This record gives sequence, C-alpha cells and structure tokens, in this order.
Amino acid sequence: MKLQSLSIFSLLLLLTACSVRENDLWLQKAEQFYADKQIDSTLTYLNRIIPEKLEGEDVYTYWRIQFSTSPQPFIRHSAEKIEKLSQHYEKTKDTINLKEINHIRYRLFLYNQAYDKADSMLQIIEKRARGQQCPQELVRTYIYKTQFFKQIGKIDSALAYINKRMGIDTTHLHRKHYYREKAQTLLQLKEFGVAKEMLDSAKACAMKDKDSEFVYSLAKEYTDLYTAQGQFSEALRALRQSRRYMKRNDIPLHNMYKAHVYELMHREDSACYYYNLVSQSSNIFLASEAALRLSHLYEHIGSPEKAFRKHENAIAFLHNIYSAYNHQASASQYNELKLETEINALEIVRQRHINLILLLTFILSMIVCAFLFYLQYKRKEEMKRLLQQESDRLKQENKLLKQAEELSVLREKAGMLREELLRKMEVFKKLPSLDNDTEEDKNNNRQISLTDNEWREIRIILDSNYDHFTTRLKQEFPALSVADINFCCLIKINVSLHDMSNIYCISRNSVSKKKLRMKEKLGITSDEGISLDEYLQKY
Repeated sequence: MKLQSLSIFSLLLLLTACSVRENDLWLQKAEQFYADKQIDSTLTYLNRIIPEKLEGEDVYTYWRIQFSTSPQPFIRHSAEKIEKLSQHYEKTKDTINLKEINHIRYRLFLYNQAYDKADSMLQIIEKRARGQQCPQELVRTYIYKTQFFKQIGKIDSALAYINKRMGIDTTHLHRKHYYREKAQTLLQLKEFGVAKEMLDSAKACAMKDKDSEFVYSLAKEYTDLYTAQGQFSEALRALRQSRRYMKRNDIPLHNMYKAHVYELMHREDSACYYYNLVSQSSNIFLASEAALRLSHLYEHIGSPEKAFRKHENAIAFLHNIYSAYNHQASASQYNELKLETEINALEIVRQRHINLILLLTFILSMIVCAFLFYLQYKRKEEMKRLLQQESDRLKQENKLLKQAEELSVLREKAGMLREELLRKMEVFKKLPSLDNDTEEDKNNNRQISLTDNEWREIRIILDSNYDHFTTRLKQEFPALSVADINFCCLIKINVSLHDMSNIYCISRNSVSKKKLRMKEKLGITSDEGISLDEYLQKY
C-alpha cells in the first residue's frame, strides 16, 4: 500500500507541475522580452493577460511592466495604481523596482504638466542614485533633469546638468554627443563663441573616432550658429566643407540647408533652385517640406500660379506621407497579427507537448506501479518460499535429532551387548573387572597371565566388534608396538587399573603413568581436555 500511495503521489505531483496557468506563462514571457528590451513582443504578451486573474506579486509585476512600456497617454489616468505600486515596493524594500516606479511617476507628472511634483520626484531619484553610488543611474537622472529644465524653459539649469553629466561620464565615445548637446543649449542662450568651441570639440572627437556620419550631422548646428549671427557666407562655407563627409542619401537634406540659408540671404532664385531639387527627391518628407516652402516663397515674390502648383505638390506629398503612414500602420498590424498567430501556434505546440508529457507520465506511472506490484508479489512469494524452506529445515533437523537419539540408544545397547558377549568368552573370564557376577577384590593382588594366543584373541574380538579397532590404530599411529596396542585394547574394554596392575605386575600408579605415556604417543594434549579412556572409547 505504501508503494502504491507513493506512486500515486508522484503522479499527482507531476500533473501539478505540468499544469502551469496561462496567465503565469504569458507574464513570464512578457518579463523575458521586457528584460531583452523587445517592447512590441512585451506588449503583445501583456495584452493576452487578464489582470483580474493574477494573484500576489504577479499583479504588481504586470502593472510595473505595463506602465514601463506603455506610451504617456496610457499612464495619464493611472496615478492611483502607480501610487499603489510605489507603496508596495517601499513596503517590501525592493529598491530596484521602486526606482523604476519613480521614473514612471516622473513621466506621469511631466505629462500632466505638474512640474513641481516632477521636480520633487527628480530630487528623490537623484538622492537615491547618489546613495547607491551608481554613476550610470546618476547620469540617467541628470538626463531627465536636463530634459525637464529645457521643457520648462530653464536653459541655464539644463546646461549645468549637462556639465555634471560630462564630469561623471568620462566615456570617450559619449564626449562628442555631450559637446553637441552643450552647443545646442548654448545656441539657445545665444552664447555663440562657446557654442562654436563645443561644436569644434565634437567634430574633433568624431574625426578621431572616424565617425564621418556624425561629422556631417554637425552641419545643421554650424548652419544654425552662423545664421543666428547673420554670417551667411560662413554658413555656406561650413556646408561646402561638410560635403566631403555626407552620403548619397544626405544630398536632399544638404540642399535643404543651403536653400534655407539662401532664403535668409534674400537670394530667392538660389533658394528656389535648391528647394526645387529637394522637392524632386525620393525623400517624401523633405520633398513635402520643400514644396510647402517653395509655395510660400513664390507667393512672397509675386508668383501666385507657381505658388499654387507647389502648394498642390505639397498636398500631394502630404497625401503620400499619409498613405505611407497608413501602410506602415497596416504593416505594423500585420506584423502584430503575424506575431499573434505565431504565439497561438506555439501555444498549440506547447499544449500538445504538455498533453504528450502527461500521457507519457501516466503510462510511466502505470508501468512503475505495475513493476512495484510485481516486486511486492515476488517479495511475498520469496518470503513464503524462505519460510517453507526454514520449516522443512527445522523438520529435517528434528528428524535427524530423533534419529541421532535413536542411534545413540542403539549404540549403547549394542555396546552393552558386546560387553556382555565379551564377558562370556573364556579369555575375558580371567579379568575380574569384566565379570559382573564376581565382585572385584581390590586387595587381592594375584597375577593375571595372558598368553600370546589370548592377546591375539582379544585383538581379533575387538576388531570384529569395534570396526577394526587395532587395524585403525596401527594405520593412524604406526609407531605403536603390539604391546601398546594390547594396552589400548584393555582400556577399550574398560579393564580396571587393578586388573591392569595384575596383568603387568606393576602398581596402579605405574599403570596411570603408562596411560600418560600412551596419551603422548597418541598425540593427545592436555589442552584438548579429554582423557585416554574417553579418547579410546570414542575411537
């Protein structure tokens, strides 16, 4: 029963492990794509989740990822949920996720134009970043503060935080971007001299990195710098110098810059020429802007017909842009639908795999159960067999014990009969200790004389009654003499010390010493704890 219960419990455990809830699976996928910064895939999986079915920490994880990846309008009316997230992570002391929620709260305040709250949140973020002593997080915070001060029009404060970022982030590849951003900010402050120095520094860094694309992108800042000061010839010279760094697809933008400079110089013909070139380019965004500017320019110089045609061209370009946008939106919807279809296909495959795993698990469990039952049955049968063998062995031992007892009794009877038979023989009548009818007189020291024939008769009788007694003695102990064997024969038939002393005409002590010598000849040691009489009786 224990094995059966264990197998059933294992099966239930496997079934529970395989039955993962869909919401948990989608949330895990969303977390994975969010960590890989794949926002579209993250949103796709988030849209499949039903938040009401989530429990515990999963609820907070879902909303944290949702707010982090969603556009600003989505979080505009979610202040209450964001506040709950903040309170939860403060309570659990989850500093990593709390930092992310603080960034979301900053975005919310900034979008709602609650600048005081946004500034307070930035101060909290900056304080935490300083406490963590994390330069990367501090740089990120200063980027937020720079954008914030630019949005509220505090350009001086924005410039100060750009300088702070440059003091922390010493990465060489970032320097050119910092110089460029600082130059743009200085242009807003109309500090043209310092702005030019920053642009020159950015250009030098880009030249050192062999980043020609970045070098050409500085043409706009140089143009804005010179045109803001009314130095139009310098602006055109800067554009000519930048041509060596531009690519083929940069030509429309380059012509746009030149047209703008000529327009500011009131050289309408040159401006119209370059605007026309741009309006005929394949870049529909620049072409529409150039057509619109041409329309205004023609209207300004008194050419209403040309202005109308260019206005129509601008409208056509705008329609093309709108169509391209719709096409892009359709492509995005198609990609989203394709991704949804792929996810559904993966889900079907996953469900099939789960069903297959469940089926294989069930079959394996049945096999294991059957095997366990078989082992249990074999164990019981083996126990029965062992018990039967033990019972048979005990019965056999009892039978052997009974037979041994019976054999012992029979041997005793046979020995008694042999002794009785020996006593009735003539040669043994000379030995009073063997005659039960005659009481032995230990004080009578008469000599008992046995002839060679009588000794031979005694040996023959013992050989016939005791399994060749003398023959076995001679074979096992070749050093024994005939007299020694005769002495052993007397001990075998229980002749008393008194009779032996009369036979050998020696004292009883001498007979005892003779026995000791015989014991040594037979190799019987005192450690064996057996006498000569006992040894020969059993021999």
